[in-house]
Amino acid sequence: MLCRWDVKAYDIGLLMAALDYFLDLMGFDSRFEKCRFGRPPRLYVKALVLKEVCKASLRYAESLSKTHLGVRIPKSTLHYWEVRHGDVVVEVLKTLLKLLTQMDYDYSVIDSTKFTDWLNSLHELFIDVRVRSSEALFPVHAQLTSSEVEFVKGIPEGGGIMLGDGVFNAKLVLNTIASRGYIPMVKKGSRSPRGVELGLGIEHTMKPYIHIGASVKEYSEH
Repeated sequence: MLCRWDVKAYDIGLLMAALDYFLDLMGFDSRFEKCRFGRPPRLYVKALVLKEVCKASLRYAESLSKTHLGVRIPKSTLHYWEVRHGDVVVEVLKTLLKLLTQMDYDYSVIDSTKFTDWLNSLHELFIDVRVRSSEALFPVHAQLTSSEVEFVKGIPEGGGIMLGDGVFNAKLVLNTIASRGYIPMVKKGSRSPRGVELGLGIEHTMKPYIHIGASVKEYSEH
């Protein structure tokens, strides 16, 4: 794991090499054995990932593909792959998240943010990140949803403390987090489950968490 200020974290060559590794894990080439493209299919996926990493337009991505991949891929071709095979990029990201869950970490944080799209439609993104050595954090789960309950159902199993703000202060949410192996510690919300106030801070003991999940109860008894 590289620190965020390490220049290697922005090395395009290193990114493309890592992407090759993920595509091999996915058995990507076997999917397109019967398809006839002018170039290797993974080249188009690399170009799309490069476009997203650099936050570039399709037109500018043509130049990026020439610079970093050695081949100019027309923006019309990139657009075709975005529309017809954009799910491949999603699968690459899911493969990456699975690998990240295997890394050591100190604690987890869950949070959400709201934003609007070009049509002014409101969306909410939930994310679960893990923190390592107070220097690096990496995501292990993300989901576009308006439900905290649905989001926590998808977090990977783990351990240790999971921090969150008041929106996660609900009995069903806390029980689900506990069932995944974590110790939930959230800020006080407008309502507390069964009247139990949950706080975020080292001054709080584990006693308030006895009623929100079996795994937490077992932890507090040791």
